[in-house]
Amino acid sequence: MIKVPRFFCENNYRERVETGEKKPYTITILPGFLVPYSIIPLDAIHEAADRYITDPGTTRQAAAFGMYCENSLSFRLHFLRINNRLSEWIALLIQLVITLGGEIRGEDVKNIAYYEDPLQAKWEKFNLLVVKYFLLYSSIPGGPIIKQRFYHQYIHAVLCRNKMGLGP
Repeated sequence: MIKVPRFFCENNYRERVETGEKKPYTITILPGFLVPYSIIPLDAIHEAADRYITDPGTTRQAAAFGMYCENSLSFRLHFLRINNRLSEWIALLIQLVITLGGEIRGEDVKNIAYYEDPLQAKWEKFNLLVVKYFLLYSSIPGGPIIKQRFYHQYIHAVLCRNKMGLGP
């Protein structure tokens, strides 16, 4: 069982009741492996999307089961968010890699020719940029080293900080 803290502001709540103003009165602190407004673990979403994008034989229902969901609509929702935001994620990662002193060659930015589907090419670019980002990030003297199993969670936190996460 996961315990998630929720803070309650009595002043905002009282003001909301008295005035009817839609003032927020709670804040929920989520662990890094959860997506806002979702109970599905972030790694399961990433792995299901990876399987669905890279393996043409994977159905939406199989991907949904990989996310611990019975309904393929849950997968569809997250997949559409990934599909709609993937180009923005790539642009942000390119910017971060360059900021850390990395170089992006022309072939890194263009679609990779051997992929039939442009989404597969974007997904591959995204994953390559994630690895490149962490290689550069870990080379900063005195900087933290992020273990590979936490890459998705850390990148999602970076994306959320830039209003590009998987939440609504």
